[in-house]
Amino acid sequence: MNNTLQLPPIPAVVVGLCSHGLAIARALALQGVEVHAIEARPELPGVRTSLAKVHLVPEIRARGLIDALLHFRKQHSPNLKPVLFLTNDNMVADIAAAWEELGDSFRLSWSASRSEVNALLSKTEHERLSGMTNCLYPINYSLARIGAANELAESLPFPVIAKPAKPLSSFKTAMANDSRELETLLRSHQDALPILAQKFIPGGDERIHFCAVYLRDGEILARFDGRKLRSRPMGHTTVAEPCDADDVYETTSRFFSATSISGPASLELKRDKDDSLWVIEPTVGRTDFWVQVCISNGVNLPWIEYCDQVGLPIPQTAPKKQYVWVNTERDPKALLFTTAGMARGSIARRRLILPYFQAGDFRPATKATAAKIRRNISSRIRRDH
Repeated sequence: MNNTLQLPPIPAVVVGLCSHGLAIARALALQGVEVHAIEARPELPGVRTSLAKVHLVPEIRARGLIDALLHFRKQHSPNLKPVLFLTNDNMVADIAAAWEELGDSFRLSWSASRSEVNALLSKTEHERLSGMTNCLYPINYSLARIGAANELAESLPFPVIAKPAKPLSSFKTAMANDSRELETLLRSHQDALPILAQKFIPGGDERIHFCAVYLRDGEILARFDGRKLRSRPMGHTTVAEPCDADDVYETTSRFFSATSISGPASLELKRDKDDSLWVIEPTVGRTDFWVQVCISNGVNLPWIEYCDQVGLPIPQTAPKKQYVWVNTERDPKALLFTTAGMARGSIARRRLILPYFQAGDFRPATKATAAKIRRNISSRIRRDH
């Protein structure tokens, strides 16, 4: 706990208690912040945390999210404006659209730049901003109908990466090796149209870098450089490590310098065989799912954001290289992949961080472990029958 600062009595409100939201809540609570968490799914392990006051609500999407926040303000700390933390892109879009209703009740790091934040949620904007800042961006085409798959072969060689233009659609990222695979993908995900088909930059997950930052009007106040080691399924990071890379930071700084965005953000880049960096996608309005790798390695982004919003000095950070984050919740094989890589020397030997496990807050891990055992038993019973 932070004992060097006299904290103002301003609470934080974290929306969503997936392992990402739990990491944010713990990072703030361990600094002495009063943390409230709003969640609609009582089965999540994170609701068992002892480090935040959990409020279960009927819904945290669309209008349900806005109503839940307004109800919270009527019931709790009516004379204070809590700092709001979000955990997915749909929440960011919902809050951006409804900020006129919420602005008198909450503090939000990117409230003054919400139009830019909202625009960057769409992947169609990424190419435009990359071009403005001389960042490399893969050739891509927007496919709005199934028949466009056959036409693409004349313009873009396969394999291609396919991504929905809108966040949190029915899939995140997929690869198509030919027009038939792409057509099948489009047919299976018509609800996600338009879908971007993008040139594939060769190389494995280990060539994907990221730089997580905290911004004020486009200026970087804090940073953490990292690298993906594994993504399962494609696009979902399940192993991440610290990895200093000044060219990654320089590209990230250049990308966001063309904006007036404030708040948490990150840029994901892929390094090609010639060491050039290609923009994969930015994240704005929230931290990424792998934020725990930043927190554990000395860059507590939620705490930095809180301090900025309540008028405390921005904490000075000293990034470390002690921990690798392993998301066993989404990818049970990630732990074996990581430990085997450490044994072979292909992954640096570091301490492991797992979802839900935290000294002094054991109940989420207990619940997660019990749920995993039940799923394994159910799966074996189904196979046996």
